[in-house]
Amino acid sequence: MYFLALMSFRNLKYVLLPCALVLWITVTGHSRNFYPDVIGNRWTLQSLDGMNLRTVTIKGPERIDGEELRFIEEDTNGNINKLYVKSEADGIKLVRSVVSIAIIGEVTFDYSPPQVFLPIPANLGTNWTIQSEAEIAVVGKVRSTNRAEVIAIEEVATPAGTFQNCLNIGQNIALNLPIADLELTNSMWLAPDIGLVKATDSGGVIFELIDFDIAESDPQTAVQSNGKLTTTWASMKYR
Repeated sequence: MYFLALMSFRNLKYVLLPCALVLWITVTGHSRNFYPDVIGNRWTLQSLDGMNLRTVTIKGPERIDGEELRFIEEDTNGNINKLYVKSEADGIKLVRSVVSIAIIGEVTFDYSPPQVFLPIPANLGTNWTIQSEAEIAVVGKVRSTNRAEVIAIEEVATPAGTFQNCLNIGQNIALNLPIADLELTNSMWLAPDIGLVKATDSGGVIFELIDFDIAESDPQTAVQSNGKLTTTWASMKYR
């Protein structure tokens, strides 16, 4: 969870499906929040070279087809993407995504019925696929297929702290435009009760968490894949 805006083809790394997801994941019977979705929550990440800044904010509610939804807004150097999501028993459902694609501009993908954006439970090795299509005036159809997988559960060290038991989610995005077929890859790391702590894009740029402002969350104990009980602690900034 997850678990990703374009002004030119060199910026295709910012295309569909931001690294922000609202993820409620069950691990061996224990509910864990890998992306706290309280409105106003915010995460700020910076590239290792200090040249790129990414801010992810939970906003809303916004009404879509009679339903009030929260949305995740990702702003990377002024390029903005939005994901409209909702939580259901079998996973996080993607209702709409609004992204910016090079040359074409802003594109809205609607998912009817909503697609499973992240299944519950999601464990090491869990994989899933999201497919979308939009008809753009003059241009024609734009299609995307996003294949994601939890490839590791690991410790992540960032300027904002060190976080245990993070989900490392790899993504492969096939983007079919009328003018070209493109393939993009990226990754994101989600920490229990914290959310997004690290991300990479298709250009190889690495983003690390430098600041976050989220609602209070208690430490939780869960059973990991190795059968050991672990407790997650982190310093949080409370509004």
